[in-house]
Amino acid sequence: MSKLAAVFVDGVTTQKMLLWLGIAIAFMLSFAIYFVPEIRSLSGMRPIDTQVPITPEIIFSNLAQYPPEAIRVYAWFLLVDCFYPATLAAFIAYFWSWTIRYCDARKLRRYALMGFVLLPFAGALLDVCENIGFWLIIRAWPEEELWNVARIATGFRQAKLTVQIADILITLGMLGLLIKTWFNKNQTNG
Repeated sequence: MSKLAAVFVDGVTTQKMLLWLGIAIAFMLSFAIYFVPEIRSLSGMRPIDTQVPITPEIIFSNLAQYPPEAIRVYAWFLLVDCFYPATLAAFIAYFWSWTIRYCDARKLRRYALMGFVLLPFAGALLDVCENIGFWLIIRAWPEEELWNVARIATGFRQAKLTVQIADILITLGMLGLLIKTWFNKNQTNG
């Protein structure tokens, strides 16, 4: 695992971090500008996996209200949403690595090389598993209601959200460290 972590920790550059941020933003814009409004206009609802809470009952209740065109667009949404989490994870891993380098945080660097910098990819993998579950559900709909798949997909969703909360908390900690280091460097130079 440390070799993969080293790709981010040792290979970080501002350009790589900003490139992955740009790609992640492009995906977010595709959701905000096209997919979510299109699904909402076709069905009167947001995409199923953007709703909170989400349960198997809610999934099938919503699908019953989705016209075929909304289901078609939602299938494309799910496909795009299989790539987005990895781009966001790459940005977060590079941001954490960049912060560690900028702040010369040697102890954090050691932990990052042990693999903590890869945590965002765990969330991305769980998100992809959730999306595959939702895709299987809509492919079988309306002939079959895949209740067990819906239960598993919502389980992946809960696990993903837990990892994402950890990612957010670590990112906030990194931002705090970055701000503290920046102020310390500017006070020393000023």
